[in-house]
Amino acid sequence: MKSTFRRARLRALSAGRALRRRLQYGSLPEPAETDLIMPGGIAGIEEYFNRRERPYRNAKEAIPDVRLELQAAKDRRLPAPSAPVPRRATSDACVKYRDLCCQFAGQSELLALHALVCALLRRRGCPPRYRRLFLRMWREEGAFLAASLNTRWLISAATSFADAGGTTEQRVAGQAFALAFDLIKLHDSERRLSGRPNSLAFAPIAKDDRFPLAFGLRPYSFNKGDLDLSILSRLSKLAKSDPVFEPLGDQLMAKLMSDNRSVFARTQMLKPPKRRQRSGAG
Repeated sequence: MKSTFRRARLRALSAGRALRRRLQYGSLPEPAETDLIMPGGIAGIEEYFNRRERPYRNAKEAIPDVRLELQAAKDRRLPAPSAPVPRRATSDACVKYRDLCCQFAGQSELLALHALVCALLRRRGCPPRYRRLFLRMWREEGAFLAASLNTRWLISAATSFADAGGTTEQRVAGQAFALAFDLIKLHDSERRLSGRPNSLAFAPIAKDDRFPLAFGLRPYSFNKGDLDLSILSRLSKLAKSDPVFEPLGDQLMAKLMSDNRSVFARTQMLKPPKRRQRSGAG
């Protein structure tokens, strides 16, 4: 009798939650296969980046066509600007470099040069010498760059390795780390709209009160799953796959393993204590 009453009570609660969902969200039809989430689809995205990737003007004036002394640039400190300089869009490399020097005021000039090279590499038809300069910076001053750049510019460096790496290992590792951090930024920026701190996981609700994932994917099991560990393990191996990339990879891995505001940290919070211990997190 008690079990029958309990099952009936659970069915009533489930029906109540389903009714609450319908009242809150209305009817949510399945998307048609022909629906596009962005106007113009992939062709529209490519057109957008074709406009964005026009080459900078005056690149030779910003970085003269001579061999740069990296040690000298590393030792020079950039002066503070006389007035605040807001970030602005520009297609002039000299203007871009002046803005970057203001951003890195008080720090090594090498950091601003590195940022400018990353910006140049994003543009279509970038001369090969900037690719060679980027790789030389990381070959000769990788430890300094990894320790001195903030997260934004570390990710930019990873993207540059993806686009212009000198080896397959550099390109694959750069692509993997750039995508990982970009997806974290995209996901957590949307989550931030909820007003909940990114250091706190959402409280679980009943399974029958949850909506399905995209593409028909099965939800991740916080009780038994190891997808998060698999991703981190692959990134850790890629971080050490190339000696030139390794300082950057190690720094980015350290951030992934220490900041409690990412989806990886929140995933650990939702796992049972014994699973966290076996994962090395408890």
